[in-house]
Amino acid sequence: MGEYLRRRGVLDSVRDIREAGERAAGIVRNMLQFSRKSDPEQGHCDLREIVESMLDLVSKDYDIRRNYDFKKVAIVREYSPESFPVHCSASQVGQVVLNILLNAVHAMFCAGTAREEPRLAISLRPEGEAMRLEIRDNGPGMDENVRRRIFEPFFTTKRTGEGTGLGMFVAYNIITNTHGGSLTVESSPGQGAAFVIVLPREMPDTPC
Repeated sequence: MGEYLRRRGVLDSVRDIREAGERAAGIVRNMLQFSRKSDPEQGHCDLREIVESMLDLVSKDYDIRRNYDFKKVAIVREYSPESFPVHCSASQVGQVVLNILLNAVHAMFCAGTAREEPRLAISLRPEGEAMRLEIRDNGPGMDENVRRRIFEPFFTTKRTGEGTGLGMFVAYNIITNTHGGSLTVESSPGQGAAFVIVLPREMPDTPC
């Protein structure tokens, strides 16, 4: 019976179904944890947990898996041994991190980063009374005109139909207006791009 199932490809199909189910379960877990639209409450969150969950989500994203080989992306983690929670909405900050990661993967593969393997360097460390998260890719980078406009609404460097130009605009407002932090980008042609998020450990006394 086992040999018959093998020749018919049944065992391979069962394995593929099981792997697809495990990926789907992981996606659902992350979506439930970080994408609840009905739960905008802020609390003390560990940025490392948010980043790791978003990396896992990107690795299971259908469009990413279909178009790019995320396994080829080297992930370099530089996390401070000190862990200080920040006061934030995990779902909203997760949305920002996810947007940056997806844009980085798109830039590295679509621009043909052939001179070296695609690489994401992620650092997290205390900075005064805040935490500093930097996500740096080794993609094609951007010129000064693009860098200055990256957070403008409806501005996009993607082809027509591939982006709305609202992702980074929304991300900027989530970090600056909702959380009292800062979101900046450092980049130059051929040198990749680094998005830097700084979030206070405690929320300032301003309305959200």
